[in-house]
Amino acid sequence: MNPTPSLCETQRLDVLRAYDILDTGAEEMFDELTKLAAEICAVPISLVSLVDENRQWFKSKVGVEVSETPRSWAFCAYALEGTEMLVVPDALQDARFAQNPLVTGEPHIRFYAGTPLRTPEGAVLGTLCVIDRVPRELTTEQQAALAVLGRQVMRLMLMRHSVMELQHLREEEEHIRLERELTLAALRKSEEEQRRLAQRLEAAQEAGGIGSWVVDLRTFQAEWSEQTHYVFGTDPQTTPECYASFEERVHPEDVEVVNEIFRQSIEECLPRVYIHRMVMRDGRVRHIEQRWQAMRDGNGEPYQAIGTSQDVTERILAEHRLQRLNRLYAISSGINAAIVRMTNTQQLYEEACRIAVEEGGLLMACVGVADVASQRLVPVASHGCEDGYLENANVSLEEVPRGLGPSGRAYRENEAVFCQDIATDPMMEPWRQAALERGYHACACFPLRVEGRPIGIFAVYGDASHYFSTDECQFLNAIAENLSYAVESRQREQQRRQAEQALKASEERFSSFMAHSPVAGWIVDEECRYHYVSPGYYRVFDTLGRNDLTGLTALEVFGPELTEAYQSRNRQVLEEQRAITRVMPGRRVDGTQGEFHVVCFPILTPGQAPMIGGLAMDVTEQRRAEQTLRDSEASFRSYFELSLHGIAVTTPEKGWVQVNDRLCSILGYEREELMKLSWPELTHPEDLPADQHQFEQLLAGTIQSYEMEKRFIRKDGRVVWASIGVGCVRNADGSIAHIIGVVLDIDERKHAEQILREQATLLDSAQDAIMVRDLQDRILYWNKSCERLYGWTASEAMGRAAEELLYRDATEFHVAWEQSMTKGEWVGELQQWTKDGRPLTIQGRWTLIRQENGRPKSLLCINTDITGRRQLEQQFLRAQRMESIGTLAGGIAHDLNNVLAPIMMSIDVLRLRETNPQRLEMLETIEGSARRGADMVQQVLSFARGVVGQNLEVHLGHLIDEIIKIVNETFMQHIHAQQDVAADLWMVKGDPTQLHQVLLNLCVNARDAMRAGGTITISAKNVMLDEQYTSMNIEATTGPHVQVTVADTGTGMPPEVVERIFEPFFTTKEVGKGTGLGLSTTLSIIKHHGGFIRVQSEPGRGTNFSLYLPAQTSTAAGTDSPGPSMLPQGNGELVLVVDDEEAVREITRHTLETFGYQVVVANHGVDAIALYSSQKEQVAAILMDLMMPVMDGPTAIQVLRHMSPGLPIIAASGISTEHHVARASSAGATRFLPKPYTAETLLNALKGALN
Repeated sequence: MNPTPSLCETQRLDVLRAYDILDTGAEEMFDELTKLAAEICAVPISLVSLVDENRQWFKSKVGVEVSETPRSWAFCAYALEGTEMLVVPDALQDARFAQNPLVTGEPHIRFYAGTPLRTPEGAVLGTLCVIDRVPRELTTEQQAALAVLGRQVMRLMLMRHSVMELQHLREEEEHIRLERELTLAALRKSEEEQRRLAQRLEAAQEAGGIGSWVVDLRTFQAEWSEQTHYVFGTDPQTTPECYASFEERVHPEDVEVVNEIFRQSIEECLPRVYIHRMVMRDGRVRHIEQRWQAMRDGNGEPYQAIGTSQDVTERILAEHRLQRLNRLYAISSGINAAIVRMTNTQQLYEEACRIAVEEGGLLMACVGVADVASQRLVPVASHGCEDGYLENANVSLEEVPRGLGPSGRAYRENEAVFCQDIATDPMMEPWRQAALERGYHACACFPLRVEGRPIGIFAVYGDASHYFSTDECQFLNAIAENLSYAVESRQREQQRRQAEQALKASEERFSSFMAHSPVAGWIVDEECRYHYVSPGYYRVFDTLGRNDLTGLTALEVFGPELTEAYQSRNRQVLEEQRAITRVMPGRRVDGTQGEFHVVCFPILTPGQAPMIGGLAMDVTEQRRAEQTLRDSEASFRSYFELSLHGIAVTTPEKGWVQVNDRLCSILGYEREELMKLSWPELTHPEDLPADQHQFEQLLAGTIQSYEMEKRFIRKDGRVVWASIGVGCVRNADGSIAHIIGVVLDIDERKHAEQILREQATLLDSAQDAIMVRDLQDRILYWNKSCERLYGWTASEAMGRAAEELLYRDATEFHVAWEQSMTKGEWVGELQQWTKDGRPLTIQGRWTLIRQENGRPKSLLCINTDITGRRQLEQQFLRAQRMESIGTLAGGIAHDLNNVLAPIMMSIDVLRLRETNPQRLEMLETIEGSARRGADMVQQVLSFARGVVGQNLEVHLGHLIDEIIKIVNETFMQHIHAQQDVAADLWMVKGDPTQLHQVLLNLCVNARDAMRAGGTITISAKNVMLDEQYTSMNIEATTGPHVQVTVADTGTGMPPEVVERIFEPFFTTKEVGKGTGLGLSTTLSIIKHHGGFIRVQSEPGRGTNFSLYLPAQTSTAAGTDSPGPSMLPQGNGELVLVVDDEEAVREITRHTLETFGYQVVVANHGVDAIALYSSQKEQVAAILMDLMMPVMDGPTAIQVLRHMSPGLPIIAASGISTEHHVARASSAGATRFLPKPYTAETLLNALKGALN
């Protein structure tokens, strides 16, 4: 429910607004009282709330962020009606507030107490209220305090209101003072402005050429400004300033009018404007605009005239020019309208002349047309004041005196010619007197052109010299060009009508010819739609009963089969733009199938779609007769004289009847010589019995013909191979009339087959795979190397597509094929597959084989297997990449060791001074973390190659036993480990701890790959690697090796993962489950032992890691590692510590001093040498870092060793590779200490060096 406003709500709101406090900023005095109320009442929320007609607004607030809420939600609104404090112990139990949004939602009000803020007038403006989120009660003391604080808030508001009223009074006084000062300043500014305005007016009049004057109408004395004298052209020193002086300068023709207008203006006392002419001292006439008004005195009598004068001559001239241009616009519009309206050229000429004179204000206009025969310009139209001028003009087209005027020149030069002053221009000499008599003072002549060539002129004459301005000349020239265009258009129209008449006559003749011609004629468009069909068409073709094909398509008439042929022919006609003659099939008028001689030709009309015309004659009978004749001749000519085969016709008695030239060429005889011989005489003796046997069967009728390959003996004695076919032609009674023998020379084929057999033998012995493919990719030849390489036999491969046999992804194959076809050859690499699914990388050299005529015939392919070579290259690149990453990892490990060294040394020192168990436990935690960090760095160093380790003879079988035991005892129960170790396993030489780490790393990875369980198998056997194997594996060396294989039945890895597994920090495990250093460390350890690793993995089929380690032929007992020792103490010896890391120097100093040593420190080698030189006798030993700026450790050690050969020097480095150890030793270091080291390690090393 909502509170009901009181009857005096309006007065209350007026009072609230008078306090001017709503929506003001926070004030410290109010905020202090609000905080005090919250503290006294022990509540989280306290507010100074003011209520207007729509909201409650918080002047001060504690415990809430909002600045206002709707009035309908306000608890304070209920306090406005009462005189006492409003207290609500539990809002949820109060019907007024139980559903209030401030109760059901933020800030979840349960308790409320508000004391009214009452003004001296009795109006309640709001409350000081306290709020809690739990039900509660206020004590009597708290209520009293809250009421006191409420009254204090009201006093603050009253005081604030009084201060604001006082401030308003002061502001009003200041405002009045400022207004008085501004008024005085404005008066002073107004006076100054008037002076400046007068100056500006005078300057403006001078700039605008405006003079001002005042005339006393009682005495007619005047006052002229200096600019007025300039406008009137008078001398200010000598000219009296009066009306009479002005009147003397007015143009005589304008004096009377000017005086009358001035008199009228005095009587009317109204503003007047008038333009008149004045004569300047130099005689020039100028146009002056006068503006004035007469003024009356207190008695109403005119006493003074005030005015201005301005020279407007240029404006008047511009207006005159504008009028002239407007007239020219009228000429242009009128002539253009006439061009559109009139079709007769003569009428157009006459109308153009009339418009130029009547509407353009010209004195005369005319048109002259060239008469080539008489070489004269003949006037054909004129208008205006001509009076016989043109009849006597006699203008020549040649360069003679009467051809040198404006008209003749305009025609010859084909451009406009102007004469601005006929009285003085020499070219008007022959016509000057006649022109001036008729009032002509200027003229302009423009050529009339057709297709760019002049045919006449258009001339106009003006009544004043310099009549034609530049703008007018351009307009008139455009008018002449429009006339030229109109004349040219009418000539073209006339030519078009003449052409149409000629075309119509031609069409009538063509129609008459086609109507009686036996030839079919037609015209179609690109879609084979008929636009014209001759009568003869229906007498030649079967149109299926249609007697009008116009508008139909060939598809609608003849169907799709013939339409396609017609469209193909038509496309060729349009593309080649020439006539094409063909004999084409079709249906004759009687419905039978026939042949037609067809001629098609293009019909190309500019601006129209191309058409195809056609003529056709029925040549069916003619073609049949010709075919019969050709068949008759071909039976003898084509198969006898022109045959590529040798042909002989004999009798049963084996006598020659006829032989052709080809047979003579094959056997090497002249025709007359061959006719005297018989078949047996020409046959090779070894082939004669078989030939005679077949021939006897033919004669007996047992066979009708026979074929065989046999040898003939040529005239020159050379033996040639031939394939013969023998048949007989029988008489009607069945007897043999003739025997026909056909001989094909196959001698070259036989030799080629022999060469091919020899070449095939050579190709089969080649190491490269050689094949020949036809242009459809079918295999034509497949050598033995192809069978060995791909696994397909020649019989399996022949006739099949190479793409189908050898490729899975044919993209690269298609690129190679396309290049071979376009460029004739291709050289490159391809991925191919064998019959058993094994991938191959081949280097191909493909060559396109061409026929004698240059057309492609087949593709010769020579493929070399480079799979092994590519594998070796990948191994080499992988080794290079791992070496580069190893170098980077070694540098990182060095920096990390410098970070860990101070931590590990500090732990031992702190542990000596600490007895608190909790802090000792924290030290143990720090030490464990630092050692784990050091182990990780050691793994990085192991990966970086050359980590120093033990070099013992190791029996890998014992290590495998330990690993199997660890796996079975610590791994999950569903993972089982087993081993298969050869009984006579050879020994290897190396570090057993590092090899143990390798096997354990591989087993942990196997476990992670078998989340659902599986089996880990570790096997070991002896292998002998020969040169064949090492040639395929660049990391392998010949000799005896032990092969250890760790196999799992896990998820396996795809090839792209296998490629990267040895990279440092590469891992496929979840974040936090692996460092990515395990396999890179494994690889580094194995390579340090002189071995290598091979990986076989396939998704879903598990992974095999095979380790190859060089084997040893002798055994040696291992050595026990030394046990721990107590931390040794120093005896005050001075130790020089040299390191560029400040943290390492300081913790080392502190550690050594703690255990009884004295210490001096240096930043680098140069500093160390300087310190040692000054304290040479006191320094007992030096601890030197190897990697430092300015001068590194090895160089400094060499200098120090030269200075003191027996000085103990311990070298330290974060990279403990064999290279670094060897470098330190060669420089003269006594011992080597790898970073990070513990206090124990440091102290033992130092003690050993001193002893």
